[in-house]
Amino acid sequence: MAKRRGRLSKKILKGRQRAKRKIPLPARAGVMGVKEVQRAFMHRKRAHARGLRIGLKRAGLFLQRESQKIVPIDTGVLRESANTREEGVGFNVAVIVSYGANYALYVHEDLEARHKPGKSAKYLEKPLREKRDRMGAIVVEAVEGTRL
Repeated sequence: MAKRRGRLSKKILKGRQRAKRKIPLPARAGVMGVKEVQRAFMHRKRAHARGLRIGLKRAGLFLQRESQKIVPIDTGVLRESANTREEGVGFNVAVIVSYGANYALYVHEDLEARHKPGKSAKYLEKPLREKRDRMGAIVVEAVEGTRL
């Protein structure tokens, strides 16, 4: 116990001596709650990644619905082969809208083929170009609307 008192009194004395001599104290800075702030940012990051995934999926489904309106129909196989899927995790997510019929590419690229009124080639590309602003808004709404 005596040793502790001696050390304590020496520390107090050193502090008083510094105050008299105006010796600068070693610079130390600490911020309370850093771990809590980091956890909040990670939670927000996860929520935004989830919102991005949901928004991209909704935008992909929107594109699929719009393309279904103009896809050429002969037997209905092409129209029924439409697919929207997501790949990846976090912010590295991608949504793929495709038609799986074995002749889908030929119908999509053949600009000289005759189609019924309201139906056309480029049935994925046209709605993508025409509705891209709406699709962007769908993604933004989903990211901003995610609960934190």
